[in-house]
Amino acid sequence: MEKVLVSGASGFIGSHLIERLKQEGYDVSIVVRPTTDISVVKESVPLQNIVVLDDREELYRKIKVIEPFIYINLMGMFCTRHNCENITQLVDANIKDSLLVLDAVNEAGCKRVINTASYWQNRQNKDYSPINLYAAMKQAFETLLAHYIENENMSVITLTIFDTYGAGDRRKKILNIVYQIQDGETLDLTNGEQKMYLCHIEDIVSGYLTALEKVKALEGGKALKYALRGNGEPIALKEILMTAVHVWRKDVRLNFGAIKRNKAEIDDPNGYGVVLPGWEAKVGLEDGLKKYEKEMQINGGR
Repeated sequence: MEKVLVSGASGFIGSHLIERLKQEGYDVSIVVRPTTDISVVKESVPLQNIVVLDDREELYRKIKVIEPFIYINLMGMFCTRHNCENITQLVDANIKDSLLVLDAVNEAGCKRVINTASYWQNRQNKDYSPINLYAAMKQAFETLLAHYIENENMSVITLTIFDTYGAGDRRKKILNIVYQIQDGETLDLTNGEQKMYLCHIEDIVSGYLTALEKVKALEGGKALKYALRGNGEPIALKEILMTAVHVWRKDVRLNFGAIKRNKAEIDDPNGYGVVLPGWEAKVGLEDGLKKYEKEMQINGGR
């Protein structure tokens, strides 16, 4: 049974991924920060397989005991705009703590890593043009990875993630907001012209499993970067929300153009990145929205 260590396991993608990894027969361990709410994963992962990032020496010791074969990095903290109150937290989550875990994994002899990047690192589809400080930090971590690739013989696949959705998402995403509003209510929105690659969580998890197989065969000291996005063109937010209202049979008013767009957004990610070979987004928008509604009903709206 191959051992996989996952950081960021309590997040939206991570919590779904560890469930699928278990179904596929992997021995799953996770790394969490001291402030992490592990209620979403504590029933999925044995206590001895949970590493809390509170003591550096203990972190290295526990990961060495686990002896992971593959490490999946989903750790991070997102915010659209940084300020003097959250900048330290951003550095800790996206660089300092992520680097500590990576180094501990390397010291434990694990040389296969799947890293996670954001399309916010690539404004106007450039190789690197960060939309905000969060995106700059994700890029900085990729630069730090180069040391382990070139000097420690690590094999790394980085997956660029676009917009994701599905049940169990506790983030304040617009689809979640639309689902929760009551019939007869009005929701003020931007013009909705920004376009998105919206991927259902099932497809995202499938992408990580595909990358797992590829990183096993990847030569030491090599790095690859792929995108988990649809093969077609991205869809305008307005079309996505109108489709959601129709599929969910909601009698609500979407007031497009009532508020100004956030400048820290990418207008059109069309065509960015090489899609992960052997993977494709299979869940269409309407089918994904129906899955979302069904799962939310089963889980009591959560």
